Amino acid sequence: MTVLTFNKQDRLGGTRVASAAPLGLLALTHFLMTADRNLPALVLPILKQQFALSDTALGFLQGPAFVLFFVVATLAFGRVVDRAPHLKLLAISIVLWTLASIGFGLATSWQQLVVCRLMLGLFQAAVAPAALSVIVARTPVERVGRAISVFTTGSAVGRGGAMLLGGALLALIASPFMRGTLPGFETWRVLFFLSTLPNLLVAVALLLTDRRGRAPAPPPRSPSLLPALGWLRAWPLAFAAHLTAAGSVIVLIQAVSAWMPTLLQRELGLSSARSGIVSGLIVVLGAPLGHRLGGALVDVCRRTGRSPSLVVVVTLALGVVGAALLCLAPSMITMSLGLFMLTVFGGAAAVAFLVMFQRMSPDAHGVSNAIFFAVTTLMGLGLGPPVIGLLSDRVFGPGELGKALLSTTAVAAAVAASLAWGSRKAWARVVRAAETRGVDA
Repeated sequence: MTVLTFNKQDRLGGTRVASAAPLGLLALTHFLMTADRNLPALVLPILKQQFALSDTALGFLQGPAFVLFFVVATLAFGRVVDRAPHLKLLAISIVLWTLASIGFGLATSWQQLVVCRLMLGLFQAAVAPAALSVIVARTPVERVGRAISVFTTGSAVGRGGAMLLGGALLALIASPFMRGTLPGFETWRVLFFLSTLPNLLVAVALLLTDRRGRAPAPPPRSPSLLPALGWLRAWPLAFAAHLTAAGSVIVLIQAVSAWMPTLLQRELGLSSARSGIVSGLIVVLGAPLGHRLGGALVDVCRRTGRSPSLVVVVTLALGVVGAALLCLAPSMITMSLGLFMLTVFGGAAAVAFLVMFQRMSPDAHGVSNAIFFAVTTLMGLGLGPPVIGLLSDRVFGPGELGKALLSTTAVAAAVAASLAWGSRKAWARVVRAAETRGVDA
């Protein structure tokens, strides 16, 4: 795997600050990627009215319309990142998905919205495999959990940032100060134009960092899916349980992210701007805590010999309590507390699964991470948002979005916790096999 490498002196001496800078940029890239992906959630009621869409159509727009190309492209990029300049690839990805976001703001039909979401998924697919390859290559094994939690915090904060900053931008765009800046465009369209401006700055920063900091790399070898698929064939039940459980956690997270602003607007009568600010502020505060908590707890389990599955079971149980508060007690205080608990404990469980997976397939990190993100994203975005919309339209009714959300999150948490705990011994055997192979290599 072609990676950015450092010798021992670099790790311990003068380049520590330089090596920390890419981690910060990777987290920021993850933030922008997730913010752009989740921004439509803020304006769902507007899209519903303007394009005459059902909740099912809105769920499709947020989930399957993004994930269809994302999954296939993630597997393809998993091979590319094992031999490509990682930071340059990330910069190109940012520029291309920025164009897709601008296109979403220009769309005049539901079909055009779907095409732009497909393109967004295609161009964002390189981010996770490339970034994790850099992190694993640069980080001592005993600190991988914390380093990955910093990276994933960018994604979690990005969900809140899309709502918080998007809500603030909506309020600003509608103010007399900004009104008329882009005549002929509705407020929600201007939101998508302005939200992409930071992307270009980060793309330039990644290119400059790549030019300054890349060490001479070993000759590239042709990466393949075969090593990672070999691990899957050797331990099919353990990997199936792990990936299904991790995907179930993402179902929970994506369901809440996709529908939270709409739930606040329907239950409490908040405006799009205010619902975004309230939910975004809670997620921005809770997400870093949850992701750092998950990474730290897995590292503690590794040092003490306990199964990381314990982290998953406990955090998801607390997350379901939060879901009940969020969906069954429609007041600002209880809904805010419930969202905070879901954000913290759902994020901790998600990080636990990702950190556990990094010890697998040591000779093909890019490809194995691509498989992980393809499966979990397919489940999370392919099921979470559309299932909520379908339940709201066909089972509980349009006025019962909270019940649809609670039932989905409770089932997803139960599946994830049961699989994680039931497969903990099998997963421990897979970890021992991976460690033995790493030593022999």
